[in-house]
Order: sequence, then C-alpha cells, then structure tokens
Amino acid sequence: MTDQGNPADAAGWDRAQPYLDAAEGQAEGVAHEAYMLGCLLESAWEKMGPASRGALLAHPDVLMTHAAAQGCDEGDEEFKAPTSLDDLKSVAARHGSDSEEEHEVGDIQAYIVAAAETATDAEWDEITGSAQVQALLSGAAPSP
Repeated sequence: MTDQGNPADAAGWDRAQPYLDAAEGQAEGVAHEAYMLGCLLESAWEKMGPASRGALLAHPDVLMTHAAAQGCDEGDEEFKAPTSLDDLKSVAARHGSDSEEEHEVGDIQAYIVAAAETATDAEWDEITGSAQVQALLSGAAPSP
C-alpha cells in the first residue's frame, strides 16, 4: 500500500491507522469493512477543501493504486486518472469484484492514508470529529 519508510507516508499512515483498525475490528466480513471504509473516505472527501481534494487525486499512492485496480500502469494509454470520489470508489469496487474482495478494502485503505496525508490539520480534525467517524470509533459502525 504505502511506503512507511517515507516520512510523508508515515505521517498519513499514523493519522489513518486508528480508523483503519476500527473498521477492520468491527467489520462483519470484507464487504462490511469496504462499506465502513467507504463511509470514512466519503467523510474525508466532504470535509476536504478543493486544494486537498486535488492533492489527494494527484497523490502518487492514489495514482498507483488506481492504475493497478484498472489493470494497467499510470503511463499506459488506457489509464484513466481519478477525477472524483466516485472514480475512486467505483474503480476500487470493480477491482474487488474482478479479483478478490480484499482488493477493494486495500484500495480504499490506500486512498484514506493519502487523504490523511493531504488533508490540512484543520480538515483532518473536522473529518475525524464527524458523526460518521466517531460512530466508527465508538463501535457503532455503519452498516449498508
């Protein structure tokens, strides 16, 4: 997923880890974990400003994950860079359905770590203070 040896990646990982762990710990199967992580990603997207959203979509880990989920490399002609939250979620879902469900979870985890890295401190505080995220941490995780 991310290279935790890179200080920037480590910071995103450290920020995101409690929420990734909460989703994994409460999930009633892979599909439920993907749903909970998708809710977290949606919350992040809603709270991030345009600059942070742009940085998320252009983040190297997001581009690499998005390309792998499409079965190509970033430089390939068929690669379509993500332009929206819907792009991220739909490609991750397709990756899970085309291969193994766990791939959808891994893709969304990579996007969340990148969001944690690219969000400003104020945005991250707003994201993690949202009702959806607090429910995840408290054990009242959302269900589809």
